[in-house]
Amino acid sequence: MDSWDDFVVLPPTRTFTDELELPTGVRLRHVGGRHAPDSTVVLVPDSAVMLLGDCFYPPPAHLRQDGDGPDLALVRRLLGDRYHWYVSSHADPMTLDEARAAVEG
Repeated sequence: MDSWDDFVVLPPTRTFTDELELPTGVRLRHVGGRHAPDSTVVLVPDSAVMLLGDCFYPPPAHLRQDGDGPDLALVRRLLGDRYHWYVSSHADPMTLDEARAAVEG
């Protein structure tokens, strides 16, 4: 983007509580989590990619308590053979095997 002058944040026109499939086949799934109660993952079946965002991250710094860390149980529930790539907001993409190793190690 050359300029932010025309940038506008539009309010949502559709809401969902569990899962929403877009006309392209991409699915949005609400997963919640301690980082943000409205965390949503994006499932791209034709590419076998799951975009995790920050869903498994600890609570935001101002809400964090001693011992808070990543929610690896949430990640374990999301891992499955249908998706071969997992992409979080602040790390390199991982294959399914790499993601499994990361949450088990």
